[in-house]
Amino acid sequence: MSKYFLPIIFLFVITPVFSESEHTDIVLVNGYAITDIEINYELKQLEQQAMIVGEQQKTPLNYAYIEELRNTVISTLINKHLILQECDKRNITINPEIINQKLLMLKTQFPEEQQFYDFLTTSHITEDKLLEEIKVALRINQLAEQIVKEHNIGIQSEEQKQKALATLLTELLDEAEIIWVD
Repeated sequence: MSKYFLPIIFLFVITPVFSESEHTDIVLVNGYAITDIEINYELKQLEQQAMIVGEQQKTPLNYAYIEELRNTVISTLINKHLILQECDKRNITINPEIINQKLLMLKTQFPEEQQFYDFLTTSHITEDKLLEEIKVALRINQLAEQIVKEHNIGIQSEEQKQKALATLLTELLDEAEIIWVD
């Protein structure tokens, strides 16, 4: 497994599970609604991570910057959905076998299988949701590889892929229809 795969997984692992219940659209990204449920889930995940770090470092949580954090979460979700929309336009799909292989590789990083399931429980994520996030990470990686190839950049290093995605994201943001509902 690439040393960059896990950070990508943990970046996207905090994406929410969508609910059928009432929700408020906060922002529309090319017609896709980012809801308060999605934003609040992200914030809750970040809060839980901060509590774990705070407990390990014995430092109290600082809630002074919650609005700034909320805006950062919204920006991150906008970026994510723009990139995923581009994946859809390019028909980027991932073979389910590859997704399952990545999950198995992730499981092997835990000494015992129960520790993996304990991790899921403490992270408030289901195995199905984790599979979906692995799929998202793989799609984004494949998009980055396509862009690097299209621009004849040469070596497909992680740095080159990140630069290619950043350039694409700038273009997508310029072209996007982003409507703030809230």
